[in-house]
Amino acid sequence: MRTGSFNAEFTASRARDRANMQEEGVEIILKGVEKATKLLSGTGVAITSSDDFPRVSLADVEALNQIMEELQRVVASFSSQRVLEISESQLMQAGVELYNAPRSALRVLAQVEKNKKRETGESTSFPRYLLAITRFVAAKIMGLSLICCKDGDRKSMQYMEECVDVLRSHGRVGMLMLESASADCGKCEEYLALANESFRSSMQLWSRIGLSHLTKFKQGLELEDTVDDLWDFCVDHVRVLQLLAERTTNSSEEFREIVSLLHELKMFVPYKISYANSLLDLMTSVSDKYSQEAHHKLQISFVEEALRVCDSLENDGDESFPELIVAFKKHVLVNLLQSLCATGDIERAEACYLLIPSSREPKILLLMTKLYVDNKQFDKARRLLLLLFEQDSLDDSILGARIYAQGLSFSDKGLDIYRVLIDNYGDAEFVINLDIACSLAFDESKRYQAMSELKRIGCVLLEKERDGVAVDTRHILRVRQTIFDALQHALNSSQHEPPFARITSRSCLQLGRNSEALKWAEKAFATEPSKQSLFTVFQVTLEAKPEATEEKLVHFIHQLKTRDDFEIEDLLAMGKLASNFDSSRQDFVMHILDELCHILLQDNGYPAKISVAVVLQNAAQLAYSKFTGQHESSDTSESSYGEKFLSYAGALLQASRPNSVDQKGNGSLRVISFLFAYSDIDSISPSFDIAKSTEDSRYFIVAADIAERSDEIYCEKSPLKQRCQQCLLAAVSSDMKKFETLDKSQLLDLLEVIDRLGSIDVADTSIADDVMRYLVWRPRCLYLGRAVIAVKLRLLDANTKAIFDLCMTTQHSTPELMEIGGAPSQLIVK
Repeated sequence: MRTGSFNAEFTASRARDRANMQEEGVEIILKGVEKATKLLSGTGVAITSSDDFPRVSLADVEALNQIMEELQRVVASFSSQRVLEISESQLMQAGVELYNAPRSALRVLAQVEKNKKRETGESTSFPRYLLAITRFVAAKIMGLSLICCKDGDRKSMQYMEECVDVLRSHGRVGMLMLESASADCGKCEEYLALANESFRSSMQLWSRIGLSHLTKFKQGLELEDTVDDLWDFCVDHVRVLQLLAERTTNSSEEFREIVSLLHELKMFVPYKISYANSLLDLMTSVSDKYSQEAHHKLQISFVEEALRVCDSLENDGDESFPELIVAFKKHVLVNLLQSLCATGDIERAEACYLLIPSSREPKILLLMTKLYVDNKQFDKARRLLLLLFEQDSLDDSILGARIYAQGLSFSDKGLDIYRVLIDNYGDAEFVINLDIACSLAFDESKRYQAMSELKRIGCVLLEKERDGVAVDTRHILRVRQTIFDALQHALNSSQHEPPFARITSRSCLQLGRNSEALKWAEKAFATEPSKQSLFTVFQVTLEAKPEATEEKLVHFIHQLKTRDDFEIEDLLAMGKLASNFDSSRQDFVMHILDELCHILLQDNGYPAKISVAVVLQNAAQLAYSKFTGQHESSDTSESSYGEKFLSYAGALLQASRPNSVDQKGNGSLRVISFLFAYSDIDSISPSFDIAKSTEDSRYFIVAADIAERSDEIYCEKSPLKQRCQQCLLAAVSSDMKKFETLDKSQLLDLLEVIDRLGSIDVADTSIADDVMRYLVWRPRCLYLGRAVIAVKLRLLDANTKAIFDLCMTTQHSTPELMEIGGAPSQLIVK
């Protein structure tokens, strides 16, 4: 008992709360309508001249706008509630008052727009959109009053009268919105949306009433006026839906509503003879609109529905109506045939063709001919063309023959149709031949032949014109235009085909379709052997054919260098592609760097837009890296990367010689430091590493040359100051280590290095840490004097006095001298 009592009390409490809220909402509506009516009542002053327009303040406009927003909120809240316990009479009265309130303001607005009065300062009327919204809200309020009506009262005559009044109010608001959409284009979208909503509300009320109920309480002129309004509402709603369909990609919902409205309009036809003609016109305009917008699927569905509606109208209309029916069916069936042909639906197109009255019209025959040609059914197309040639329509016949011949790629079989055409139009042979030449001008295989024919025809026309023979100027213009267009077409084809081929090649490469990528790249190069096409082939070969040999890739370099438009940057680009692809292509990159260095160091080489030093640095760095890998893998191939390193270092010395035009640009400090010391100027240089691993003193000598050049160029700022002596000492030590294996020329080179060391004025005789690290394993240093004595003895120098003088100068003991003379190799203590 307690539970039931609680539930009942809770339900009653909720009902009271809902009733209180609804009463508050009604109060807001009534007060809002009162304020809006008061604001709008001041615009009804009579206008006697163009300067007598009443003024509307911006404050009034803003106030009315706020009122409408508040009313729309409350009305929307009421519309979402299932139960409304409010007085319908109050709402109906408020809605009627608000609906009538803008009447004078709309009249003023119409006169303002008619006179095109320029507003300065205050407005002369409320904005059109605000007035339209006012009527829209008023119709919504009236609609609420119908919802509040009790079930028992809904069968009364008064309720039905009110339904019709509200229905007409919604419809007139929709018509006002449609009219305003063209008058106030800035808010066209908003007007159309409101018009659609208003018309929908009107039709929802109509669905409750229906014709059977309407005829019970409306008769005579009242019934006729009401049906007229309903007819206008439906027609305008169709127009609104068409406009909305233009603004959306999916217009299926609008299509369903249009079809529904057509069936509603069909129900009104018996009440007025003129409705039948109007309905046919409306359906024709909708079908034409779908045809213009190329909405083929909607067109197909619409024509089917329109024909059903048309069949139901057979007994309506006046005496001329049967002829209108035939014309209408033919018109929409042709539209249907166009859509079926556009979608390629042959079976339904053939069925539609058989339904069309007077199906031998040129336009219809052309549609079917093109459909058959597009679907490679040339026998059927030819039969229709023969019918077309019999219709005494030269232009359409020429067009049909052109479509047929083009479908057969202007082959002999295709061109044969022109001979049939000439047989039917013998007096138009010149025009037909002109069309053949103009058509062939755009065919790749027959262009030159057609162009020659066009030039001949053009000369004949001009000759006739000079002789005073009447010539159709359209033929002359067509010849000129065709020649121009054909040449432009040929030019565009030759210009666009290679870029498209290159783009396709790269796309296939990214998709992993390597064989296709290579095919398109080679096609692009065959069509246009430009640098872009050559680079495309090179890139595809590099990435799509890992098995491509270095000789194959080097061939691309030779092709590039032999071009008239070759630039040194092209080699750089090719090297970048190869270096970015795979480490396995480093030999090819080395080849490109060799080419670059060779070109840049030529006396009459290319104007260097790039730094010689930078290229040499990259080449030397790659050579050193390859040398390290070669040494670690015990590769003893004749192609020594160490030798390449020496050549690049020598090239840098040549490029940075003091008499060079731009010695600091060609021998930059950064590059000189790199070649002397691979990663840091205080670390062991690449030359040193190579010398230590090969026991070849040439690398120390090169490092000494680089340090000496750095001192010459940068003087006191040189980071390699005094490194020359240290490298030369290391070179001497390296040769003395393998003293017994040195031949005569190597011994003479060693003497030169020693003489060079002796000629250098050393401010600081300390040996650098890097050289000391190399010599630290030796128990004692070799003195240059002992080395000179050993070399001279080994060379059997005839100037023994000089040798003895040197021995005395160095103050060696007798055992030391015997050691030098007897076993030079033991000068290096193990």
